[in-house]
Amino acid sequence: MPKTFGLDELKKGYFPHLFNTNENDCYIGVLPDQHYYMPEMMSSEDREKFLAWYEERKMEPFDFAQEFVDYCRSDVDILRRCCVNFRQEFLDVTGVDPFQYITIASACMAVFRTNHLLPGSIAVVPVQGYIKNINTSRASIEWLKYLEKTEDCYIHQYANGQGEVKVEGRFVDGYCEETRTIYQFMGCFYHGCETCYNSNTIHPLHHKPMWSLKKDSQVQKQQLEEAGYKVIEMWEHAFESMKKTDPLLKEFLATFYVSLLLFFKRMLVK
Repeated sequence: MPKTFGLDELKKGYFPHLFNTNENDCYIGVLPDQHYYMPEMMSSEDREKFLAWYEERKMEPFDFAQEFVDYCRSDVDILRRCCVNFRQEFLDVTGVDPFQYITIASACMAVFRTNHLLPGSIAVVPVQGYIKNINTSRASIEWLKYLEKTEDCYIHQYANGQGEVKVEGRFVDGYCEETRTIYQFMGCFYHGCETCYNSNTIHPLHHKPMWSLKKDSQVQKQQLEEAGYKVIEMWEHAFESMKKTDPLLKEFLATFYVSLLLFFKRMLVK
């Protein structure tokens, strides 16, 4: 490291790491044997330098405790000086202080953002995407397809390839035209479920309390019913419970995904 930054070590020499044991903590004597310095782990050039250094000093007194302190102090000082040089060179070249960041990767990203990133070149994708798609869920599809089977009715819905239908100016999850029945799958997160969430919790997307979302859903249901529609709701947590306890539903779902995958495959081919 000192060589990389053009620095001279304050303390020349080597340290016998294998000699660093509890029994040798108070050792004072001649220089420890060569093998304690692990010369076999050195490069050929470094090993030659070490052997020459050892020959010159092998009869000199060696105070392990003092050598240990000196070696550690030298090591820390070398690191300190290298860090100072590295920081200055980084600042000179990039204008960014690398020690304001935890990793070299984050420091490099800061250099890119500071010196190379053009204004307005990164798209910040909205939470719900750019296109106003109507949200649906796997559980919603499962429930509506199960109702189609058990109630023997056709429900206009996303998974039938026609998308969701608009009733009274708003999209609904499912709609049976014959019976004027609207099916709404109530996702607990999106409709302010009081079973799963504290009613005063602020919704992270809508920035309003959960009780307010539930009230909005109740108002919409009332408006649809006043317009002459029958509204059937299924809360997400209730359906998840049904999936664990209802044997007919479990049997249906076991075969449902095979047909659903085939449906989406046909949609992709189109």
